[in-house]
Amino acid sequence: LAALKMNPNLYMDPRDFILKYMNEYEQGKELSAMARRPQEPITVGLDIKKVKLTDFMKALGQEHPVAADGNLRIYNAPYDDKPGPTMVINTETNLWRDTKSGAYGGIYDLAYELTGSCNMSELNHYIAGQMSALGKSNEKEQKAEPPKLEQEPDKPKWKMRL
Repeated sequence: LAALKMNPNLYMDPRDFILKYMNEYEQGKELSAMARRPQEPITVGLDIKKVKLTDFMKALGQEHPVAADGNLRIYNAPYDDKPGPTMVINTETNLWRDTKSGAYGGIYDLAYELTGSCNMSELNHYIAGQMSALGKSNEKEQKAEPPKLEQEPDKPKWKMRL
């Protein structure tokens, strides 16, 4: 039956075809069981539409752009197999464009390029997760280096003589 059902261009051995469908069935069962479990709603305390793309790039591990020209920042494309300096962010409009592929848009479009997901909930969760990781690393840096305050020397107190 497997030999009749399988595509001969994709599978040489019917056992490979059977294993593929068995694995997909098991994965489907697991996903179905996970979907039935009650889950706590995830709240995101971040207005994602206001997130600066340059901050998002910092969260992705690119602290500084490769080049800058006025309000344009050029980054290595994080979604490309061979990342090169093809991603341009306009800091005034908070939009990006890839000079090689032609992809463009806002933060959701960038998250889509990175994850491949069109689900807004998943994109929100991904962006918030990346930004919270950036926030945690910033907090650690601030704790490691406490701010040095200039202390004024104690002023002599006035003494009263009788």
